[in-house]
Amino acid sequence: MFINIHDIIKLVIEMNTLKNNVSYSVVKDYKIKRTDGFVYNIAKEYDSFGYMTNKLGVELRNLFEDGYSVGIHRTGYTNVGIKYINDVFNNGLINNTGAMIGVNKNDEVYIDDTVTLFDNFLVMYGQIKAAYKYKDSNGVIIVRIPSAYVGKKDGTAKPIYWEDSYGQVRLLPEYIYGYVPVNDGICGDIIKNPNYKDVHDYQNDGLIYDSSVEVSKVL
Repeated sequence: MFINIHDIIKLVIEMNTLKNNVSYSVVKDYKIKRTDGFVYNIAKEYDSFGYMTNKLGVELRNLFEDGYSVGIHRTGYTNVGIKYINDVFNNGLINNTGAMIGVNKNDEVYIDDTVTLFDNFLVMYGQIKAAYKYKDSNGVIIVRIPSAYVGKKDGTAKPIYWEDSYGQVRLLPEYIYGYVPVNDGICGDIIKNPNYKDVHDYQNDGLIYDSSVEVSKVL
């Protein structure tokens, strides 16, 4: 399934009008008080710059359900457009180390080479709004993976990558939730990945484990 030009145009229009609307506030959403000290100061700082719609803030916060790890990939110097988004949504996110070393039985692939995973939404919220500071990133790819699959919770680990025809290691598309454009801290609405799944079937897909998870390799 592919994203078309109308989705991109819609986002541009929305980002040009966002400042006239009420922004999401993590302080209000989490009911953080001055007596919470350091956490309150950090939350106020994150709320003070940029913009995120209340709808998007609540949606991303709700991704942090028990059993899931949520993270972002900052796009860096990549020229993000329809071609890039469709490639990531349909073929998966290239793992930086995998792209450099290729895949063989002795290679190690780590999720944090490409994705920053977070324990809570508060920190991710600030990092999304500040994403443009990292190599002029145009936005962030949102990923959502069962925590056991990356060794962050007890359970059965599963392969989360595949190797494409060019030898590039890619995070499977079913773990990619969507893309959020960010311009100087102003977050556009999310473009959802139609290939994202909450339920994962491993009868046919996935050959490569995250190397930080202690499992028997089946490569």
